[in-house]
Amino acid sequence: MIEYATEIEIAQPEDVVWRRLTAFDAYPEWNPYQTITGVAAAGSKIRVTTRWGAGGKTQTSSARITRFEPGKVFEYGSGWAGFSARRWFHLQPTAKGVRVRHGIAFAGFAAKWAFRDRLKIERLAPYYLALGEALAGKTVREPPVGAGNRHSRRAARKVR
Repeated sequence: MIEYATEIEIAQPEDVVWRRLTAFDAYPEWNPYQTITGVAAAGSKIRVTTRWGAGGKTQTSSARITRFEPGKVFEYGSGWAGFSARRWFHLQPTAKGVRVRHGIAFAGFAAKWAFRDRLKIERLAPYYLALGEALAGKTVREPPVGAGNRHSRRAARKVR
């Protein structure tokens, strides 16, 4: 299994962050690179569209919500036996607000091959940092530059 995770402490009430996270129709207002359509409930099928990099290509995939504990846990997964992804958001109340731990885990023989030879899991860091800041209510206008494939990174360097 290949995994990337990060966490952020948000100085807002847990229910505010939870509503932002599970109100899929409002994602375009705050999420810098992803939209989700479907119903936020355990077992629901959802469609996740990801935009990679500023002006980058989009990728849409079907997923199923595998764990849904209101106010605490939101997880969904997609893929097939050879390459699967599980995305999670875990919320924990703190004295200042809420700690959100979020990440993704890839599994299967194709995932092991892809991340061994072609991809680096660290390329997700700018996306996850931007998502955490956006979830906290900070303005993030465009998806981060510097992630994606080598062609999009090269193009971004030429624009600067």
